[in-house]
Amino acid sequence: MKNNISAKFDWLVLKPIWIVFIIFAIYYFTQRSWFIGILMLIMDFLLGMIAASLHKGKTFHELAQGYPTRKEATTELSAEPSEKEYYFIGKAFVKLMFLFFIASLILTFHYGLKWYFALGISLLIGWIGPLILGIPFFLFLWKLGTKLKH
Repeated sequence: MKNNISAKFDWLVLKPIWIVFIIFAIYYFTQRSWFIGILMLIMDFLLGMIAASLHKGKTFHELAQGYPTRKEATTELSAEPSEKEYYFIGKAFVKLMFLFFIASLILTFHYGLKWYFALGISLLIGWIGPLILGIPFFLFLWKLGTKLKH
């Protein structure tokens, strides 16, 4: 993608979620909940797959070097993102919603909630969670839109 909008999405949305899953895994490992800790690491791996799907044009070697770099994420965008870029970002948000649903379902069952409460809470978290964590990215797009119009 020419505009590096995926790099900005990676830094503003996916990196903080990645850190949260790592913190969850460490917390559950220290609580000796090995199974839940391993599941949180699997959620982190799935998050990495979502991030890799945003960068389909990159080789494995480029992704292994830490793509996107901080420099790529902080460069100014010269034009409004294309429809294709918005499509990839929207698709990533849908995948994040599913990932949040599964992770919250695991955690609610771990804490012993009844299945109907667990399902309801997980649906709510799966739907609202990524959108709340995406606020910095949405604010960035709003700021970009007002800057490009002037």
